[in-house]
Amino acid sequence: MHRLTALIYQKRRAWVIVLYLALLFSFMLFSVQQAGAADQSDSVPLVGEVLKNFPDKGRLLIKSVDGARQEVIISRDTELKGVLLLEEIKERQRVKVWYERIDGALQAVKIEVMAALGC
Repeated sequence: MHRLTALIYQKRRAWVIVLYLALLFSFMLFSVQQAGAADQSDSVPLVGEVLKNFPDKGRLLIKSVDGARQEVIISRDTELKGVLLLEEIKERQRVKVWYERIDGALQAVKIEVMAALGC
């Protein structure tokens, strides 16, 4: 009887450890997903046309859909999609920019160059 009781406790202990590790792993996955979601949700999208590109200064002047002119600051951390370098972004190209407002300036988080429509 003593061996049976010991065996039951060993199995229970193993299940507790497995359950603990599963919960820990799922919590870590959830935390990583939430961190990635925060990056996109904290930034605001801006859609418009490039008026001027200043790659040496790391800035883009964009005319938004509503006609407002916005200067966006680009850093090394800014993700570029559709181009490899900032210099490849040409005037009159349509872009979608996700940015964060930092000290009154628009800091680009991600820039997506939209595909040109037409022939």
